[in-house]
Amino acid sequence: MVDQVGKIVLCNSQFENQFGYHRDEVIGQRMEFLVPKKYRQSHPEQRSAFMKTPVARQMGEGRDLYGLRKDGTEIPVEIGLNPLITDEGTFVLASIVDITKRKALEDRIRHSTNHIQQKNLEMEQFVYTVSHDLKSPLVTSSGFLGLLKEDIAAQRYDKVADSVGRLERANSRMNQLIDDLLQLSRVGRIKLEVEDVAISSLIKAIIENLSAQIQEKSVTTSVMDNLPSVRGDRKRIYQVFENLIINALKYGVEGSNPLITIGSELADDEIRFFVRDNGPGISKEYHKKIFGLFQRLVSDNRGTGVGLTIVSRIMQLHGGRVWVESEIGQGATFWVAFPKNFILQGDYDYEL
Repeated sequence: MVDQVGKIVLCNSQFENQFGYHRDEVIGQRMEFLVPKKYRQSHPEQRSAFMKTPVARQMGEGRDLYGLRKDGTEIPVEIGLNPLITDEGTFVLASIVDITKRKALEDRIRHSTNHIQQKNLEMEQFVYTVSHDLKSPLVTSSGFLGLLKEDIAAQRYDKVADSVGRLERANSRMNQLIDDLLQLSRVGRIKLEVEDVAISSLIKAIIENLSAQIQEKSVTTSVMDNLPSVRGDRKRIYQVFENLIINALKYGVEGSNPLITIGSELADDEIRFFVRDNGPGISKEYHKKIFGLFQRLVSDNRGTGVGLTIVSRIMQLHGGRVWVESEIGQGATFWVAFPKNFILQGDYDYEL
């Protein structure tokens, strides 16, 4: 309970438990010391306005309110104000409820709702892809099987090889898409084996495994020395950098003197790595879209639109993030950022 000038005249044991003070420490004090500093300056004016027309109501309706405990921690609170008019003046009885648990539950519900909405959107995209992308090579195969039968019947054997080649390419395309979908479905289903991962040796292994593609396209690779290590699952982190380098090989080495550069930088609470190419670049309007499931900027058969989604999912599992910086004609730089102190927070499930 406070008086007209905001001095505390009475408190109960529940108040002592919530704020960590003994009543002798607060009686006679102005109540502003219980308000976090960022809100404290405006509080006396708000209190004076209430005292001019005191009516029972919730304090700060529509706003988030916080109390300041003795140990310096802030707690979300809900406050009911009830004026008491006596011969000695007007007092205000404030009932203060700690809503920390409720706020945490609301945050979990909000996160779950957003997660479900994202899953629904991905499921729509998944159904579309299954009905379209998987159907397309089947339609192609059916068409060329018909032509193949006609050519064999008419003994046009010179055209048989062409039809067989087209059938092989259509089936290869379907197999690639199915493999990518299976790979995506595994992300989040296998428990992460967290260890110190040496990124320099990991990048070296990836470049060696991709050496045939790199040489075929006459690409120069430049890797910064002594890349920092991170905490995480080595196999998953390998997938992250492998997908980013493969993406650069597919779309970022179309010009003369193609170059892929891999490096890192340290931030306050993150370890950041980049894979940079000097290709055609990506328009800003697509910077977020390309990480969505089955999203491709070109309609050729070089990819399925799953690789960058896998990168995004794995970074989520590691408490990190991924983004791209690019302009048309200026190449593209894909960034991944790992937390400096990664702690596995239970099991995650990002499968479709």
